[in-house]
Amino acid sequence: MSDFPIISRGSGKSQMDLDKICKILSEKPKIEPFVATVSRAEGRRIEKEKAKANKTLNMTVKALDDVVKAAKDDERKRIFKFVADYYSAAIALVLHDKWGFGHDRLARVVIQINETYESILDEYVDIEDIRKALLEETGIEL
Repeated sequence: MSDFPIISRGSGKSQMDLDKICKILSEKPKIEPFVATVSRAEGRRIEKEKAKANKTLNMTVKALDDVVKAAKDDERKRIFKFVADYYSAAIALVLHDKWGFGHDRLARVVIQINETYESILDEYVDIEDIRKALLEETGIEL
């Protein structure tokens, strides 16, 4: 004989079996969630990475402002030096090619130009003051 009950439209035991089968088929299967486990060493490594990612700095607003100002000053000086180097090279080339300046005179000019740039960077002299003095003394506007 068959293990399955006979299903009919009538009432009685077979109808009860049909209801049980429909109920079982309509339920979602119970699946246990998969839980991954890690070794202790792997767990410590993950915790260290999380700590690095969430690292905070304890700074006052003034200290942060000082750091930002220092970074801006450093960048300003770096850009200014870059421009000064290229401009000094162009001036030295023109003085040598067009005016016949040799080693000694060019060395003195480059030293004086670098000293002037340092004075501007250190804010002893303002670039606008230099432009104004050149205009008044030579009539050349830069």
